[in-house]
Amino acid sequence: MTLKNITMIPEKEIKSNIITIKMISPIVCRNHDQITLKDMYYCFEKEEFNKYIKINILEQIKFEKLDSSILEDFKITPINAKKAMIKNYEKVLETSVGVFQLEGSKELLDYLYKARNW
Repeated sequence: MTLKNITMIPEKEIKSNIITIKMISPIVCRNHDQITLKDMYYCFEKEEFNKYIKINILEQIKFEKLDSSILEDFKITPINAKKAMIKNYEKVLETSVGVFQLEGSKELLDYLYKARNW
């Protein structure tokens, strides 16, 4: 087998502080309790979702050397979302899929759009 062709798909440029995206892969929002060493998972329906999704993103942007202040105005709003239960090893995790509106700095939205693993 020989590679004969590669097609580059251009990335979209984030031009606004508000974008609407469809999550094809589930958003896994996790909180790890340092005392009990247990993990809790939250879907968009849970009150704690926004709090812990910000904490999860903060941990990621630390590695990218982005200023944590870009998360101050970040909001994620479900537009057409649903809860999805996925099995990971022997655990069943509560996750979120569907269409969401993201609001925040262009720099953060661009990072999240390109990272695709938050």
